[in-house]
Formats: sequence, structure tokens, C-alpha cells
Amino acid sequence: MTIKGIMKVEFLCWYLLPTLIGLILLIFTTRLILRSRNVRSIFFSSAIVLILAFSQWGLIQIFFLDAWPTFLPHIGTGLATALLTIQIIWDKKSYE
Repeated sequence: MTIKGIMKVEFLCWYLLPTLIGLILLIFTTRLILRSRNVRSIFFSSAIVLILAFSQWGLIQIFFLDAWPTFLPHIGTGLATALLTIQIIWDKKSYE
């Protein structure tokens, strides 16, 4: 991919935005696991990290190695968002 290709709207919306969302999810799940060190938090955090790793690997394959485009990395980011939401809700309920 060239410099001109990086500044296209397609790259910004389909690669950069999911990468930033994944980074935010990674920060939040790390904060949750450091705050409440129980088995459930470790399980959810490891699942989120694995899903995000595979999603980012897929995005790298699509944009930098010119692989066939697919929505699976974006579905993975959405699934990681749902898992983080469940983790946050359960964490709040355990502190009440």
C-alpha cells in the first residue's frame, strides 16, 4: 500500500477505525482485569484479546497484503465489544 492509499477514506473507515476501537477495547479490558482479579475477568479478557488479535491479523492481511476483503475482522471487533460490555456489567454487579 502506498502513501496515497493510506489517506483514502476507505482505509480510514475500514482499517483505522476498527484498529482504534480494538485498542480502546484492549485498554478497558486490561483495566478491568487489573481491578478485579478473578477467574471470570481473566477468561473474558483472554477471549477479548484473542478475538482482537485475529481481527487485527485479518485487517492486516486485507489492507497490506491485498487479500480478499471480508467482514470477519469487523464482526470480531463487534463480538469483542459485546464481550467487554458483558464483562463490565458483571464486574459492576459483583461490586454491589
